[in-house]
Amino acid sequence: MKKIPTVLLFMFLIVLGPNLKGQDTQKRFHFGPRIGVALTDMKYKDRQYDDFQFVHDTIAYTNPILNVMVGLTADYVIIPAEKYGLSVQASLMYSRKGCWMLIENGCCMLIENVLREVVAYFHYMDIPVELRGKCRISKRNYLVLGIGPTFNIGISQVNNITEYRSHEANKTFNKDVQFGNSEEKNGLHRLDIGANATLGIESTRGFRFDLAYYIPIRNLSIDKSKSIKFFEVSASVGYMF
Repeated sequence: MKKIPTVLLFMFLIVLGPNLKGQDTQKRFHFGPRIGVALTDMKYKDRQYDDFQFVHDTIAYTNPILNVMVGLTADYVIIPAEKYGLSVQASLMYSRKGCWMLIENGCCMLIENVLREVVAYFHYMDIPVELRGKCRISKRNYLVLGIGPTFNIGISQVNNITEYRSHEANKTFNKDVQFGNSEEKNGLHRLDIGANATLGIESTRGFRFDLAYYIPIRNLSIDKSKSIKFFEVSASVGYMF
């Protein structure tokens, strides 16, 4: 009777052995380049005056603009995908965010109104981390759903400004601005925190295509009477080795 557990264990290893060997030899870590485009906008809300404002200027309205991102992605397979699978993915991406703004400066009759057209570019290093579930939809392709936090570290801001004055010629210039809280800085926290929701396609040949929506969580404004947040929809392609 004492030999029965030993015999059963031996038979179990004989049956399961090939599968264990296949899982051990399957590559679980992948990495590769990624590039994409993003439609970004920045929403401003002055809570004190219930109006859209930024610093001492009044924003008439904003429009989204098209931006770029490029970087590296690493993926670790938690559950190898036959029909279903699960992995965790992290990326290090340079991204340019921003928006188009129409700003009016000067509300007093003694001050000449100045209309500014501004294209604001914000340069960031993004670190999105996602848990990605996979479902086989064809012989070589998987449908992917991913969600996870994103940490965005601000590098700098560049404004392309065109000023329109009533009695002067239009003036166009660039202005570099740093993150922080002073008159020379943009009044924004350097660290932005949000979440990504992703729908994608992964190929067994290594190619990937993702559509992602960025959900802002942190209020970027250092002045708590204002609310300033990024919104972003992106599309990216990559290849995993």
